[in-house]
Amino acid sequence: MVAYDGAGTLWSYSWMSPGVTPQRRAIGPAGSTVPKVFFVTNWNSDDAGVPDLIVQNKNGTLTYREGISTGGFHDYAIGTGWQNYEITVGQWKKTDKYPSIIARNNATGDLFHYGNPSGKGLSPRVRIGRGWNGLSFNLLDWDRDGNNDVVAKNSSGQLKLYRTNGAGSFISEPRATIGTGWNAMSSIRAMSGLTGNGTVGLMARDSAGVLHYYPANRSAWAPRQTFTKGWALYTIAGN
Repeated sequence: MVAYDGAGTLWSYSWMSPGVTPQRRAIGPAGSTVPKVFFVTNWNSDDAGVPDLIVQNKNGTLTYREGISTGGFHDYAIGTGWQNYEITVGQWKKTDKYPSIIARNNATGDLFHYGNPSGKGLSPRVRIGRGWNGLSFNLLDWDRDGNNDVVAKNSSGQLKLYRTNGAGSFISEPRATIGTGWNAMSSIRAMSGLTGNGTVGLMARDSAGVLHYYPANRSAWAPRQTFTKGWALYTIAGN
């Protein structure tokens, strides 16, 4: 897990264990500008698997922070004018070599896919949905069928499942409710690999600053794991 603290230091947590204060190391200096949101991903799909960051800054710029194997990042600007968008990052199509971005225009409610054709930047957007205002969302293969789905929280605190066909489209079906009471969470981020290779789930922070992990377990949630408190001022990355 990766997170900014309130003082602007970027921390990497090599492991998380329920109820145990995790070990961490700083991978960014104190006093850095904390972004609106950011995501850990292998944006360039390099063979070494060095993690990269996609950062949506509060000034509307979008930054690709290419991870360096010896530590640190090379930063590349890949977009401007993103102030009024909510984004998530992940593999949209099953055949995609690189991860990409799903973004909602907060003014219109339209949902767009921004491809990543070369592992460096973005291709022209394609609209993939309408009427997404009031939803916050993550890419997550909840039913474990090999296709990333969109798990979205509505204003009532329900989690709704938008399954995809793995080819860039949503499956036309009634949207299943897969959770309730999620308005109590102030941060919800998809996590991969937290409890082993191939595992996925949601990391959620409650109003008391306590972290909880909800593992996705083939069309159901496995029992949640509760970590530690004290996370109220952290900006947690999705991955």
